[in-house]
Amino acid sequence: MLRSFLLTASALMLSLSVFSQDNPLVNVPSLNSTGTRIAFNYQGDIWVANTNGTNIKRLTVHEAYDTNPLWSDDDRFISS
Repeated sequence: MLRSFLLTASALMLSLSVFSQDNPLVNVPSLNSTGTRIAFNYQGDIWVANTNGTNIKRLTVHEAYDTNPLWSDDDRFISS
């Protein structure tokens, strides 16, 4: 069920309506320089996925609340 939600959410990342105040769980998207990968915050952790909704990976898992993922210039790193 979570995988289904994340596939749908990552596919909708390019739509500004997903990042409105109506959806506080998914926000602050960051596209890489080629526009093929997206990093986003979901429930306090940083996730990455292909913009077509495939290859979803959770990067952080801890009690701290990570926000504002940002790709490095060479797309090798993500800072928050």
